[in-house]
Amino acid sequence: FIKGGCAVALNKLLRGATTRAEQLLQEALLRWKLKLWHKERFVVEKLMAWASRARARLGKPTILPTTHHILAYRALRRAYVDELWRQRAAAKVQALIKARKQRERNLLERKAAVVLGAAMRCTLLTRAARWEALSSGGREASAAAVGQPA
Repeated sequence: FIKGGCAVALNKLLRGATTRAEQLLQEALLRWKLKLWHKERFVVEKLMAWASRARARLGKPTILPTTHHILAYRALRRAYVDELWRQRAAAKVQALIKARKQRERNLLERKAAVVLGAAMRCTLLTRAARWEALSSGGREASAAAVGQPA
């Protein structure tokens, strides 16, 4: 809204709005920009007061905050927010990759469990068939020795 100590797009705000909704939107936007400007100016004034105290200890003159300082603070704050958004996006990508790997592991475990279950059933059936063969073969042998039908 303010660049280089000059108001930007002030003529648009001074022009009358054509509708009530547009007027409300312009008023809300102007209030938000002014509130943000005052907040940024307050932060810069506090930072400059701290810097001025440090400069006073060194015997140097104090610095009064200007529009350039506020714009520099705004650029720094925006860069910080952009970095936070970039890190957030990177964290989301990492979470998606981790979730995909976990799904692949779960699918592999389920497939392994199916194969293991089939192998166990096959082993049990084989053992049951052997036991049946040994049991029936053993009965026939003992029945033949005694002379009775099996």
